[in-house]
Amino acid sequence: MTDDVRPCIRKVVAMKVIVNADDFGVNENCTLEICKAFRLGLLSQTTTMVNMPWFEKGASLAKEYGFFNNVGLHFNLTEGSPLTREMSECDFFCDGNGEFSGKFHLSLKTRLMLPHSLIAVLQNEAKAQIERYLDAGYTMKHLDSHHHVHTDFSIASVLLPMVEKYGFKTCRISRTLSSNGMGIAKKIYKVAYNRYLRQYLKPLSDEMTDFADFKILEESLPGDVSVEIMVHPGNRLEYDMQEQLAFWTKAADKGLEVFHSV
Repeated sequence: MTDDVRPCIRKVVAMKVIVNADDFGVNENCTLEICKAFRLGLLSQTTTMVNMPWFEKGASLAKEYGFFNNVGLHFNLTEGSPLTREMSECDFFCDGNGEFSGKFHLSLKTRLMLPHSLIAVLQNEAKAQIERYLDAGYTMKHLDSHHHVHTDFSIASVLLPMVEKYGFKTCRISRTLSSNGMGIAKKIYKVAYNRYLRQYLKPLSDEMTDFADFKILEESLPGDVSVEIMVHPGNRLEYDMQEQLAFWTKAADKGLEVFHSV
């Protein structure tokens, strides 16, 4: 082995790669595909949507497939029905049918600050989602969110202090790696948010990205870094099980593997 090869080999052996599947419980297809990905060793963990149709069935399957201790909370304010009546009747968050509309998430102003009158509504919905997750028996106590709403300061300023009080341990950071680069304003916000997060929870990783960008950027990452890779099994436009298998099989030859905590 030549000297110019050894540093690269040492680098990838040291890298901790956490592959998280979002949207567990959202529907039958995604839930079953996540179970399949766990069985194939392609995932480190997943996060569940407590207000979605396959939440309860997902909990049973997580026990059956042996990854129950690797399930966090995928906090949700943008899809499906809220758990609380107050939230379903709030036109700021929901449509006329009482379903999450996600429209608050489209405005920079409301992503930074909520009207004071809505804070109690958000707190009650957050309480309901947190407690449903815990009542199912999940113990991982990790937080991320649907469409990254937990990284909106208007939501984070309410949600993060709450999950800390419930004993949550870790949280997904705001995305740090993109092969297309990031504007300076976005970079500044992400640095500020990730610093704010550390006041309440331990960051799950040093860096965060998706699978497509990880493939591009992996060789440029420091050797001792930890990286969360966000994936969406069941989304045919984004997740190809055979591609994942081929990539991680090849990566294992140079010491790069999916981290498994259990």
